[in-house]
Amino acid sequence: MRVVAPKTKPLAAAAVALIGLVAFWATLSNGGARSRPKAPPVVTLRRLTGSGGVASPDPGLDLERLAIPPFAIKHCTGLYAVDPSTRARRTLVSTPAYPDEEVSAADWSPRRREMAYALRRGGLASSMFLLRCAVPDTDGQLAPHEIITAGYGIDDEPQWSPDAKRIAFIKAPGDSGAAGAGSAFAPDLWVADTPTATDSPLEGSGSVSAVSARCVLPDVREAVWSPDGQRLAFAASVSNLDDGILGVVDADGGNREDVQRGMRCSSPAWSPDGSTIAFVGYQNRVPRVFVVNADGSGARQLTHAPHSDEVPAWSPDGRTIAFLAEARVSEGPGSRSAGAEEATHKVPMELWTMARDGSRQKRIAAGGDYRPPIWSPDGSRIAACVEPDAGSFALVAMRPDGSDVWELATSETPMNLVWMNVP
Repeated sequence: MRVVAPKTKPLAAAAVALIGLVAFWATLSNGGARSRPKAPPVVTLRRLTGSGGVASPDPGLDLERLAIPPFAIKHCTGLYAVDPSTRARRTLVSTPAYPDEEVSAADWSPRRREMAYALRRGGLASSMFLLRCAVPDTDGQLAPHEIITAGYGIDDEPQWSPDAKRIAFIKAPGDSGAAGAGSAFAPDLWVADTPTATDSPLEGSGSVSAVSARCVLPDVREAVWSPDGQRLAFAASVSNLDDGILGVVDADGGNREDVQRGMRCSSPAWSPDGSTIAFVGYQNRVPRVFVVNADGSGARQLTHAPHSDEVPAWSPDGRTIAFLAEARVSEGPGSRSAGAEEATHKVPMELWTMARDGSRQKRIAAGGDYRPPIWSPDGSRIAACVEPDAGSFALVAMRPDGSDVWELATSETPMNLVWMNVP
């Protein structure tokens, strides 16, 4: 399938070309070495027997039992849409131009017809694009990609507001990976209005779309919209790596409230009813899952095991939290206890669930190194990327209790899943 190139004005096109030139010279500075071209993910959609998504496939069941909506795969070779009912894979974005070019983040619009994504090159720069996936042009191909941001710098992690009228993203000049709080290279939280068909990007380096865009808050590394779309929860850094801030702020930057201070925080996640924020707090540099009321009251720790617990994700009904837990050989299968004796041998991250009050903690998937969990829109499945063996990756989806495991796709490099809940 042909992927239509983005439409740009001359100066905007020059800015994008400059990004490519920077990546090219970065490649030459490394001796001109180019990595071996990676193969796109292989859509498998097969049910796996046993637990953890690592057993032999069971070919006797058809796709009707899977019953999940279409989804996209974010991969180092591009962005792909998959129709589970037919196993069809459609290329939305292809990144063959540079060995270090990739789609770094993507988010499906609540309007169910658009994808916002960030295209990064060489870790030095990224631009954001809008792809109107469900709007074919006259010859049946994808509609042109539209630039949301362009220029030298990092524009990443686009996230639609619940009403699809705005896109929040993290913006930083240059490579901000090692930047500390207060640095000129520290990332900031920005919000842009969703571009329309008549909008065009501003011309010039580092610009954002001609529609309204503004810096909401400086020194922010992560942010997530509240369910009503009025506020953003954020995790901010301070100069001390063992300290940090979890807060909420209006979408226009007003009414900032810091709801948690005194420890490093990450991975904020609103409960579906907007009353509670789950997050990762670091105690003696060990991450554990906490919750706090949106007004800053009622902070409490949910996980207490001596190893790492990370990336909480709420079920759509708000009753369950999925998270990653660093497994230890000393633990028995299927259960955890607070204060368990710490073992010396560390094994990869496993997939766990618990009730919203921290009770009923249960391991639902093991047998590989799991990436962050993603709930299906109806809450019937939890999907995740897992590395069962070194250099081998799979996207799997399972029931919240860990049963009925399906392999969705395989690849030699990591993948992320983006649900495309088309009615």
